[in-house]
Amino acid sequence: MKITYQGQETETEPTTLAAFLTARGVNISESVVECDGEIRIGARALAAPLAANAVLNVFRIVAGG
Repeated sequence: MKITYQGQETETEPTTLAAFLTARGVNISESVVECDGEIRIGARALAAPLAANAVLNVFRIVAGG
């Protein structure tokens, strides 16, 4: 199925948000995940199925001073 990940069209097998991101090396505990314009927080939200044509963006949380 096709999704848009970080602005790029991507082919993937049907899976969960968490599994898709983990397979790409994303540390989801240090990231903010936006899927189809909604912020997804917590294990339950990330366990949701990744739908065809989803638009997925990931932002890494960084602290500094």
